[in-house]
Amino acid sequence: MKTFIIKWRGPYDDSTLASNETTFGLYIITGIQKYKQTESIQYIGISEKKVKDRIFKRHHKKDSVTRERRYWIGEIISDSVMKRKDLELMESLLIYFKQPSLNANKLKNPPMPVVVINRWYTTDDIIRQRYFGAAMEIDDVVFWDSELWHLGQRLTLFTD
Repeated sequence: MKTFIIKWRGPYDDSTLASNETTFGLYIITGIQKYKQTESIQYIGISEKKVKDRIFKRHHKKDSVTRERRYWIGEIISDSVMKRKDLELMESLLIYFKQPSLNANKLKNPPMPVVVINRWYTTDDIIRQRYFGAAMEIDDVVFWDSELWHLGQRLTLFTD
């Protein structure tokens, strides 16, 4: 079973995302679509190059989020070399779990057991201790064992 840690930084807006240099990672687009009322996770994606370039230069879904559009950028924390299939496995898990309205693919169960631990940070790299924004609706621990979902809503932070 594969286990991954994702360090999410955000939220960024269109102007502040330009300063993020994360490569080979995931991203979440949150906001409100036309004719909708509530902010939610709209799209989850991956990029093997700079994430900001994927969003700004070739993104086919971001313009569907017309109000309060924000981005969360996920850096993979790992001692091993990540491959595209690892990114796709994490993406599949999160898409299936949250079912974002703009994702048309990967809406079925992930292909194998996988655990993702999500850690949430500000854009200045300070760990978040409180809920902030629609992206953080994703549990801190999401575990698919090929039959059942196991979730951990918020991990407790301890300091010395």
